[in-house]
Amino acid sequence: MAQRRETYTTGKGRCAVDVAYPEIAGLSSSEMLATVNRLVDQAVQATIPESCRTPRDASPARQGEGCADLPDPGKTDVSIEYSVGLVKDGLLSVRLHRTACTNPSLHPDELVDGLTVNLATGTVYQVADLFRPGTPWQETLTQAVREKLSAAAKVGTNVPISVRRFFLKEGVLVVLGPVSVRAFHALDVEVPLERLQPMLSGPPAQAPDLPR
Repeated sequence: MAQRRETYTTGKGRCAVDVAYPEIAGLSSSEMLATVNRLVDQAVQATIPESCRTPRDASPARQGEGCADLPDPGKTDVSIEYSVGLVKDGLLSVRLHRTACTNPSLHPDELVDGLTVNLATGTVYQVADLFRPGTPWQETLTQAVREKLSAAAKVGTNVPISVRRFFLKEGVLVVLGPVSVRAFHALDVEVPLERLQPMLSGPPAQAPDLPR
């Protein structure tokens, strides 16, 4: 797997975007290789704030700016990084982390998301695809998030929790950004697959046997 990085501006220099893309290589089908890399690109682009999705322009990309050195008023710096959790058994699973700093905002706007895709078919999986129908997987993941929050800080039990965003690591399902509280935007909650085993669609201690 290789990395492709792009730095460019949009909106006549109002947005500076620095993006790192994971690029898959070595698939037997060139058509599927192009499909998977297109899906990765789409997932990365979807994390960019709408105000910075205008066509690229000829303004020079601003360098050395960001949350520690805010740009001029009204300008936005966007940085997107990724980490690969799993490339195994025909699956690719990645974590995407976007940070956007807009002057005069005092705090960065963070977003995390995940992409899990079948390298043979190009199928993009949702978290529900990992579990057998009718099992209490949502309740179990929500409880795992609440346990992590109670250990990390005093967060009210009535805080809404979402377990929609995820990615996979070896033996672990990671819930991404489960709460909307700013301090926890980039929170990851790791849940061992062993804990989820009775509900998983696959065999014990392995990645779920996802549908083709």
